[in-house]
Amino acid sequence: MIMYLSKGRYYQDQGSKIMVNRGVRNAMLSGIYSYLWSIGSRRFVVVKDPREIVALEKLNKMGLVAMKETESDNDKYEILTHCVMTLSDKDGRIENEGFEHEVYVWLKEAALNLSIAELIKLTELNISPSDEWLGKDNLYKLVMSLYAPLSSDRMLEFQMKDSEVRDKVVGAVENLLGHGIIQMM
Repeated sequence: MIMYLSKGRYYQDQGSKIMVNRGVRNAMLSGIYSYLWSIGSRRFVVVKDPREIVALEKLNKMGLVAMKETESDNDKYEILTHCVMTLSDKDGRIENEGFEHEVYVWLKEAALNLSIAELIKLTELNISPSDEWLGKDNLYKLVMSLYAPLSSDRMLEFQMKDSEVRDKVVGAVENLLGHGIIQMM
């Protein structure tokens, strides 16, 4: 079984084909490729069918999915470490002021594109998005709070894998993705 999440931005529909953009590249997808990419663009998907797995491997080579053989509770986190989270074009507003809203504000207002590990670390440190942490003027302070004791971002990814707040943050990201507020690149 393979779990995956689609990467890229839906660009346009051309009959039975869809155009997907990721960075400076566009890809025209049809058939099983457009189907798999579309369902994985809003949620984690698990597939078992060998034909779908072969198609996912091709999409992975194109950089349009992040995928992993399902093994443990860490699967969603590990897939997200291979994605860049961005706001979608529709950039919906979050109605509540709960934890999902905090994650949304971090993604929207931080002076850098935060990774899943960085969001978990900020949550672990009990740092909420506020004027003292957001914007270009606070970039150095934010980066130092995340990385001062570490030597690399990969080390942070490894440490956050076992964080007590990992599932809470992954769940918030999953909900924002499901509502079309964020997308993976």
